[in-house]
Amino acid sequence: MKALSEMLMPLVVLGCSAAEPPQVAADAFAQALKLSAGGNTDQGLAALRQALDQDGAAVQRALLQAEFERNGWRDQPAFRSMLHESAVRHGISRVTLAREDEPGEWIEVAGQLLDADGRFVSGGVVQLYATDEKGLYHPTIEGDSVPRLFGTVVSDEQGRFSFRTVRPGAYPGTRDARHVHIRARKGDLRQAAPGYVVFDDDPLLEEPQNAEQRSEAVQIRMRLENGRFLGELVLPMR
Repeated sequence: MKALSEMLMPLVVLGCSAAEPPQVAADAFAQALKLSAGGNTDQGLAALRQALDQDGAAVQRALLQAEFERNGWRDQPAFRSMLHESAVRHGISRVTLAREDEPGEWIEVAGQLLDADGRFVSGGVVQLYATDEKGLYHPTIEGDSVPRLFGTVVSDEQGRFSFRTVRPGAYPGTRDARHVHIRARKGDLRQAAPGYVVFDDDPLLEEPQNAEQRSEAVQIRMRLENGRFLGELVLPMR
């Protein structure tokens, strides 16, 4: 598992110290922000698409952009599809799902995607979403149809990918095990079976109502290292 652990070290800087994007992409992103603030959704999304086409780093910038959450763009299928498609096109293998001011216990998870024979899967598309620390997918929309914390990564040549977010909370009023929804596939992600992964250090996992998750769900192996909660996930592609 050394290869997974090595992925965690640079992960903390993702989204806050990335290299400067190409000027065309930077200009298009700035234009998208301006149009967003002015309420011009159609032209704004077109400008954002141009930025995403030019530079894969724009995916992370858009995902963490507060303005796109304030104006409701993040809830729109067109916005989400653009980010997903761009992440796949650029082969992005790391993602941060939440802004730095998100309340909660931050976790960093390094994953490795394997096929049925235990071999690394390169170029596998992994889609993720989770609740916030309160166990909510969205502050105003019920259910998980429009999760606020979401992202897409693509496994590298050794099947590796990684993500950073706050530890999800149990659903309000329940003692369900905390989990991250995840599905992965090489090719058309729509054919992938939806699933979820749980945390091996979650006390709720030991309670009787979570017996099925404890025995059947893939578990993220968590550890505390130098004040950081790090996780390792070996994900079989179904």
